[in-house]
Order: sequence, then C-alpha cells, then structure tokens
Amino acid sequence: MQKYFQAVKLKTAKICMQTAFALLLSSMALNAQALGSNLSLADSVYASVLDSLLTGEAEPALKIHDSASDSRTFLRSGWIQYWASAGTDTEMDSSARLFVIDRFALDIAYFENSTRLLGFNTILKRRLSFFLQGWLENAKSGKVVRSFSIHKTEYDLVDADRLSAIEKSPFRFTKGTMKTKSVWMHYLEPAVVISAVSVIIYLFFSVRT
Repeated sequence: MQKYFQAVKLKTAKICMQTAFALLLSSMALNAQALGSNLSLADSVYASVLDSLLTGEAEPALKIHDSASDSRTFLRSGWIQYWASAGTDTEMDSSARLFVIDRFALDIAYFENSTRLLGFNTILKRRLSFFLQGWLENAKSGKVVRSFSIHKTEYDLVDADRLSAIEKSPFRFTKGTMKTKSVWMHYLEPAVVISAVSVIIYLFFSVRT
C-alpha cells in the first residue's frame, strides 16, 4: 500500500513539474515574440474594417466629420494606404459615392498579469478598442446606400520595457493607459501562483523522502 501511494505521489509530482515546465516555455516564447507598435496595430485594424465595408466597391470619395485634426490625419492616411494596396482603378466612379465617417474612437489599455506582479517577466496584455461609425451615400442624390457602426477589440501581449518604442507615434490617441486590478485581484492572483509553486515543491521533496 505504501508503494502504491508513493507511486501516485510520484506520478502527481511528475505531472505538476511537466505543467510548470510547459508554462515556463510558454512564457519564454511570449518574451521572444516580436511585438508591434500601437500605431501599426491601429493601422491594421482600420484596414480590416475598410476591407469588410468596401470589398468589391470602386473607391468612393471620403468625407470625415471628426473635428480632431490628428484623427482626420490618421483616417485619411489609412484610407490612402488601403486603396493604394488594393490595386484598383482609383479614377473609376470615384465621385459616384461618398464614404462618410461620422464618428471615430480608438482606445488602448495595458493590463498586468500575475507573473508580472510577481516580478517574473515584463509582459503586459494590450487591448485595442476601435470604433467607426458612418455611412455610404450616393454623391449625387445624397441618399444613404448603407450605414455602418463597427466596434472591434483586439488583444495581444507587449513588453513593458519597450513601451516607449511601442507608443512612438504622431497621434495622441495611440498612447495607452495602464489599468490596475482591484485590490482583491491584485493580491489573489499572485497568491494562487505562489500556492501552486509551493505545492509542486512540496510534492517533489515528499516523493524524494
């Protein structure tokens, strides 16, 4: 019976150590990942939104209601890049329709994870929220052909030590804000991690004895 329980403990310890090793490798892979800038991510999301709205359409004229100059510059620049990469005839029916952007918002936030709170790494979770609202209208009649209201959210990981490079941009809205956890979660998550590590160490040494 004693040998049976010793075998069970050995198997449990082995599983725990394998899990811990897998988590360690995953963390190392995330640290080695090439992480993009906030501006490049915003450009990518904007292009995907335009693609979902305008695939199969000839390039319409662009009208932006947003009064903020940096927002207008970003939207117009992304518009030009999108159509330049589309490879379509930009002169064909370019005045037949009007693409109106009525509202635009972009918000970037960073969140700490448990391993960062414990000082194990500098990885942050990044959340980019993108909102675009407007309509496509007939330029001659002014009749609305189609309206849209799109909200997209993207999550990925960034290195806190590279935030200055990640946030390098001429636009104020590509600067992120750090979101802190509640006091309860701030201490609960590290406690869970510490407890898990303690159990692994205990099982390892109890099996050896």
